[in-house]
Amino acid sequence: MKITHIISKWKIARDNCKDCSFLLTNKRGGYLWLTDSPASRYQGAFFVENSKIYRVIENIGIRGIVDEMINRFWCVERIKETSLERFFMPYGHNCIVYETASNQGIELTLDIKESYINTSEGVYTVERESEKESKKDMLIIKYKTKEETFYVAVKISGNYKINGKFLERKYSYDENRKSPPFIRKVYNAAEINSPVIVVSFSKDKNSALAEAEFVFNNIEKLKKKQLSEILKIASEKIKDVEINMAYNCAKIMLYNLAIDDSGVYAGLPWFFQFWARDELISLKALGSITGMQKLKEKIFDRWLANAEKKEKMSANINMENREAGISVDAFGWLFKRAGEVKLSRERTRIMNEIADVSTELLTNEAHETWMDTIARQGTRIELQALKLNMLNSMYRVTGNKLYKIKEEILRKEVREKFWNGTILVDSLQEPIVRPNIFLTAYIYPELLNEMEWVLCSENALKRLWCEWDYGGGISSADKTNPLFVDSYSGEDNKSYHNGDSWFWLNNLAAIVLWKIDRKKFYYFIKKILYASTTEILWMGAIGNHSEITSAKQLSSCGCISQAWSAAMFIEMVNELFSDNSFMI
Repeated sequence: MKITHIISKWKIARDNCKDCSFLLTNKRGGYLWLTDSPASRYQGAFFVENSKIYRVIENIGIRGIVDEMINRFWCVERIKETSLERFFMPYGHNCIVYETASNQGIELTLDIKESYINTSEGVYTVERESEKESKKDMLIIKYKTKEETFYVAVKISGNYKINGKFLERKYSYDENRKSPPFIRKVYNAAEINSPVIVVSFSKDKNSALAEAEFVFNNIEKLKKKQLSEILKIASEKIKDVEINMAYNCAKIMLYNLAIDDSGVYAGLPWFFQFWARDELISLKALGSITGMQKLKEKIFDRWLANAEKKEKMSANINMENREAGISVDAFGWLFKRAGEVKLSRERTRIMNEIADVSTELLTNEAHETWMDTIARQGTRIELQALKLNMLNSMYRVTGNKLYKIKEEILRKEVREKFWNGTILVDSLQEPIVRPNIFLTAYIYPELLNEMEWVLCSENALKRLWCEWDYGGGISSADKTNPLFVDSYSGEDNKSYHNGDSWFWLNNLAAIVLWKIDRKKFYYFIKKILYASTTEILWMGAIGNHSEITSAKQLSSCGCISQAWSAAMFIEMVNELFSDNSFMI
């Protein structure tokens, strides 16, 4: 498949890309994710209704193999032999727009269900809005369960034939991820012959009809408005066309994951919630995107209000109890990101009240750190860095010398217990080397001196570095440790935090290595930059940065559009190219 990216005056393309897909969002919680043919129950068009996200369209389009995929950022086009398809998801609307130069045999397949729910208990009914057979310009499909009724409005400029039959779909992507069920019955609703199709979704029939009608009648205006919005974000920061395109992709991706003025999704297709750790880590990069300053401030205030004196916060804004999830490190990230907002008197007062002035080492229970699929309970190095940064930050903000005294006491203890003269141990309970060394250097570089950081980084890279055909990265566990798994193992999580290389942490490590010794670590920095750029442009969901890759070889795995991956790529590029000293 050929992949092409076009925005403003910039255009790049590459042939022979494999297993690529595309992802669009409507910035109100919905998204459209499609591949050549349906491969996952998380693909299709998803819409938010009453604060829940529903899969609605399983697939739409003409049959055939995709020869080329064109990312225009406000839309995506696919070329199949001589046919062109365009997919457009207008911001703020529960709609998708499908256009094609070949208006014959467009299949519409539905699968209405909540995203995580895999039962099918409802009944589909097809209704015609137009009585005349020659003017079938609106199709209504009702889906009724015991509890709820939903409506799909399909506005066209042609005609259709109702199929009304169920198909059995086997999802290869889910099977490869070991994520059952792999087979679902989906509803083949109709075959449509129309150059333009608008599909809307709602629990209210009139709302669905009105939305489809409005979007259909205002398509060109909506296109121009969305393109204008996108172009405000795009910029020419780097002369290298691929890195500059990937940089714009990352900014627009993070912008698209920002939902209304509420927050930023952690990722799609699974993490469609506001997670404390993910939002706070992404906050610095979010502020570098045009129009995102107000949202950045709102996110900070939301998590400031959620913070507790025990340094533990709800992992998710909708999770209010311990059983639902705790993020022990989010509290520290709140203080790390305090420099990204204007610290008003009220914000400073709250931070001063909740700051921990003890000199005790921080400990965590199982599944509370960012490596939340492994127990990892105990005393972890990055938590100590977050606490030290908190004390340091509060001293700078308030001038209270007590914070400085406590910082020096704790810093001395952390050095004594975690620094063995060659490397920082991940914890006092587990000797395994993990990439949290780089996380520590990013959060609290004052822990070691320059020479010590060089030595520590060299020794960590010997244990963690992954060399790929297209760049390189760091594994999530020591490659010599029995726990290490070199290939992505899917939903069983065996490799997730014990081998898989995380793009957000790779990008962060490049920032750290650049600051420690840019000449000594130039090879690793460039390899990380190249790997992330390649993955964004030519792999996975084009123009999006995935969650992870196998340690063995560069790949797009896990969540196909991960906020903190894009955020750290933006931050990395901003850092490397801030003074034009990085040589491509």
